[in-house]
Amino acid sequence: MPYVFFIAVGVVLLWPLLSPGFILTLDMIFTPSIPLPDHVTSSYLFYFTLHVLNGFLPADLLQKILLLLLLSGSGMGMYRLVKYLAKQPNTTAAIIAGLVYMVNPFVYSRLMAGQFAVLLGYACLPFFIKSFLCLIEKPTTRNAVCVAAWLTVIGILSIHTLALCAVVMVAGLAVARIYRKKMAVIALASATAVVMFFVASFYWLLPLIAGESSTAQAIRGFGGTDQAAFATVGGSVWEQLVNIAGLQGFWADATELYVLPQHVLPSWPLITLGVWVLVGYGYVRLRRHLTPTMNLHIIACAALVAAVLATTLLSSLFSALPLAMGMREPHKFVGLIAVVFAICVGWSLASIIAYIARLYNNRYATAAVTVCALLVPFAWTPTMLGGMHGQLQPRVYPTEWFAANDFLNADKSNFRALFLPWHGYQRFDFSGRIIMNPADRFFDKPMLISNELEFRGAAPTFPDQTKTYITKTLLPQASTRNDLAERLNNITIKYIVIAQEDSGSEHVAHQPDIKLVFNTDKIKIYQNMQYTERQI
Repeated sequence: MPYVFFIAVGVVLLWPLLSPGFILTLDMIFTPSIPLPDHVTSSYLFYFTLHVLNGFLPADLLQKILLLLLLSGSGMGMYRLVKYLAKQPNTTAAIIAGLVYMVNPFVYSRLMAGQFAVLLGYACLPFFIKSFLCLIEKPTTRNAVCVAAWLTVIGILSIHTLALCAVVMVAGLAVARIYRKKMAVIALASATAVVMFFVASFYWLLPLIAGESSTAQAIRGFGGTDQAAFATVGGSVWEQLVNIAGLQGFWADATELYVLPQHVLPSWPLITLGVWVLVGYGYVRLRRHLTPTMNLHIIACAALVAAVLATTLLSSLFSALPLAMGMREPHKFVGLIAVVFAICVGWSLASIIAYIARLYNNRYATAAVTVCALLVPFAWTPTMLGGMHGQLQPRVYPTEWFAANDFLNADKSNFRALFLPWHGYQRFDFSGRIIMNPADRFFDKPMLISNELEFRGAAPTFPDQTKTYITKTLLPQASTRNDLAERLNNITIKYIVIAQEDSGSEHVAHQPDIKLVFNTDKIKIYQNMQYTERQI
């Protein structure tokens, strides 16, 4: 029944979004056809699976199944973790903890930013923590396999969540050493799990470590500017910690891309203060009911380390460590703090419910307090209700885009197309908000879109020499030169696709050997008449 409860809550949260159409947010871009990834990265198997499933299920349905899985899966994972932690399993505490982990400011901000992969990793985090605590308690081969399996799954879904798992493992080994556990056996079992994870993930880990994968190339391009652009919100480390304590401080929180809970609920700071009180009270209560208390200390220690890592206090350390710059947005570590908040708030509210039940011995009073306890997460994050406070609704791509795709598919020659406007992120009329440019996923033919983030000087996530040439040379000079067709031919571009949202490409129509071949109100296609077919 608890699992049915979490699925039901997920359905309630998503209900306004379940009609046909796509949920388009900043980074969450689904298109009618889910293509295979261009590069073999850690998430290749995940997107390969989506591509295969898309052969049987519509892409918009797959998207909503994923959203339901990450929400309900978060609750289920936390429920199982709390049930495992308690000396005498407390179902009420486990259910409330699962609900808090499922509905909170961290989850809301990531949903609005479209970081569904991060949230899938977040949903798996309690399952991993439970398996690792089992390994420390009983360092057997079976438990090592379980830890390795969760590491592998998390690596496929969200590579950044592996950093959170590493924090948990280091904290676990350190606390176990303090408790004078059999460290040799525990360390060997942990190392075995890591080795098995490496073997299962060799197809993406090996190129990453060797510096040959697209992910490794992207990390090499990150620097101090990127750290500053995606740093946790706050003018000082203290202000960042305050934001983190409210499970906020995500860089997108300061961009006005979505409404924050405090914008719709003036009393939100007081509610957050109440949550902190519940966390403190729950921690005290937990120390009396957990066996061993070492497990609580492992999770708390991991959360404290995560809080420091989420600030800019150790930014120089990130710059010095190989591959650490891949975590250029350290606020993701706040996911570990959400784990502690959920556990402690769940146990705190369950203790209050039990106290009221003993005090009044009245089932109606107990039921009323229980309902109030279950409403705490929604009072803390009211913006997750009503289709994310009415900010999201299912969207459909224009019929003209489908017609343009059919037109390009009719050309059986070997070519690429250039999509304008040349922005990595753009507000489209059909999306109603700024989203990642979906053109390269929507169109079947190879489509070049901008990889520029245009955000506080941050470098492109995946560098590309051709796109850099288009950004810095070809497009800036297009209005002053008349050899656009020749230059496009040099980079194997036969067509220019221009969406209605582009207002700065009028000069394209006046270029020699550039001919309008497809024209609608929503989208236009120009053909490069100088194009000569060759291998791309």
